[in-house]
Amino acid sequence: MKIKQILFLLFVMQGSLGSAQVRSVFEGAYTFHDKAGTATFEFLQNEAKNTVLDGFFRFNYLEKDSLDQTILYKFQVTGEYEQNERSGNWLFDQETHRVDVQDVVNFEVVSSLHSDKIYVEAVYNQGKKTGTWAFKQNEFVNGELRPKAEANGITFTEGKITENIDYRAFEGDYTQLIRGEVNAEGYLDGEWALVYLKEGELISEVRNYEKGFLLGIKQRNLETGARVNEVIFHKTIEKLQKLEEAPQKAYKIADRDFGLVYNDGFQSNSLPVQIQKSGNRFINDFISKLLQYDNRRSEQAQNDPYPIRTRRFAYAIYDELDELIATIRKKYQVLKDSTEKYAGMNALALNKEKSDSLAYTHAFFSNRREKLKQMEELMGLIRSGDIRYYDLTNFTAKGVGFLSPLDLINYSYQDQDKRKIINREVGYANPRSFLERVDSHLEEELTLGIALARYARRQLQSIEVSQNLVALEEELTEKRSLVETLYENHESSEALEQQFFEKFSGHFLHGLLQENLSGYATADDPEEKVTRGKQLLDFLTELELRYPELAAIFPRNEEIDALYKEETFDPFTYTRYQARAKSRLYEAGMNILLPYYLTELTNEADYGQIKNHLDAIELLQQKLIDLRDRSTKGLERKLGRTKNPERVRSLLDL
Repeated sequence: MKIKQILFLLFVMQGSLGSAQVRSVFEGAYTFHDKAGTATFEFLQNEAKNTVLDGFFRFNYLEKDSLDQTILYKFQVTGEYEQNERSGNWLFDQETHRVDVQDVVNFEVVSSLHSDKIYVEAVYNQGKKTGTWAFKQNEFVNGELRPKAEANGITFTEGKITENIDYRAFEGDYTQLIRGEVNAEGYLDGEWALVYLKEGELISEVRNYEKGFLLGIKQRNLETGARVNEVIFHKTIEKLQKLEEAPQKAYKIADRDFGLVYNDGFQSNSLPVQIQKSGNRFINDFISKLLQYDNRRSEQAQNDPYPIRTRRFAYAIYDELDELIATIRKKYQVLKDSTEKYAGMNALALNKEKSDSLAYTHAFFSNRREKLKQMEELMGLIRSGDIRYYDLTNFTAKGVGFLSPLDLINYSYQDQDKRKIINREVGYANPRSFLERVDSHLEEELTLGIALARYARRQLQSIEVSQNLVALEEELTEKRSLVETLYENHESSEALEQQFFEKFSGHFLHGLLQENLSGYATADDPEEKVTRGKQLLDFLTELELRYPELAAIFPRNEEIDALYKEETFDPFTYTRYQARAKSRLYEAGMNILLPYYLTELTNEADYGQIKNHLDAIELLQQKLIDLRDRSTKGLERKLGRTKNPERVRSLLDL
């Protein structure tokens, strides 16, 4: 009987071994966290012939800086994978070394080394952060290795930090720190102490949490002892006390979790929100450093929540207001679409000077666009559903920008500044009445907007111009939109190019164009209007035609810059570097005459002369290209160190 059992077990084991997947080992070039290095790791191939990382993993990266060969980057990683997910202990070691060559004595290089080292110990289980993590940052300066930042014993459970945090960063004579409690569920708890630099001041910040709820913050200047700011969340404390006594009908603790920002309904620009920003930024910076090598690309990691979190209240009143909230959302979108249409209507902008009422109508829709921006924070909460976690008594405590009893519309007509005042009913007593007031406010806005839109359409349609003028205005509108889009979407590769296009657009599109548009709008005679319109069209067409030539200036400058560089060997450091060839010629052409040409172009009052300026620039660039391989010693002596662009133009025979 025993022999039969042994034979059966051997048969089962043979079957298991026969069906087991065989690991292979890869060794070669590999990219890890966007770094191209070399790796050695074990892997399997699944039934679909896809590579599955499974087993040990080693990665090495060593590279000199492409622009500065005295800087060396190193990055080493060791760990294990289990079915494409990180598992067990992982070590990340990143170093940056900067060598400063100071002298060469008796053929020996005298140098100093400045190094930065970041070391992270991590633990994973099926791709989730778990176990005890550590972070260290050291620097090597003046022959001494010293700590720059450290955090030991950071404990994760299922992707959450579940024990206390103690992080210290050493900055000169100061020690910045984060010390706080995190309960077993991953919520901030108890007292948190932060010390950090803010705008040159060393700030001491003390926070008190209760199971994820922020109860208060005190900030003071650590050097002077002066109080900076303080907020006590009295309503939060009161609500928690009531919940301890008995369940509350009006609110409960929300089922979902939140990140570092605690908010019980405060507007984003309010002190209770703003006071958290600098401390949260400091904590976020530490969390980012700790998790900088975390595998964000894996599906499991993407689903991981923020490792430390806060809680909020959920308010029952919103269960009764779904229909009202949906109505507000719909009305807001209708109002936004209508406002954008008329605020951006070219025909209304072109003819706003025709009458006081048209000028007011144009200003009204432009003003509404700003009002809608003031509503965006509330509407964002409604769209996301986060309004359910907002106590609107806090949101409205110090007023709401878009609800004011007097709505002032400023506008100008015939060079006179004017204003109109719209009286509003803005009273509300509680969250429900506030949302009802928002709804009625949107209804009023829609009613007024519809009336003004109808008036604008009638007036624009009744302007007595010929069919040719109507067609011309349509062509003008299309051409203006095309040209503005062309210049606004120009992508600059350097700051000088961006500055040039900003000046060019500011002068021609926002200066000369607006002057011509104003003259067109105030012209009463149809024939004069047609003449001015054709001039406008010619102006815009010229800007469209010249754009490719304008866009080619700076790429050609880069070609000339590269052309006037040559490789030179430095016998002292045994390195090769790029030096400027024919420096006086290059300086005279590219740094004296070209900027002069560009300035003349951006100051030109006659758009018909743009082509002449561009021809002069192209002639200069071609001249420099032609002279690169010619003997120019005599010319360079004549150029000397002259800063006079006219003298340079004469000597270059332009």
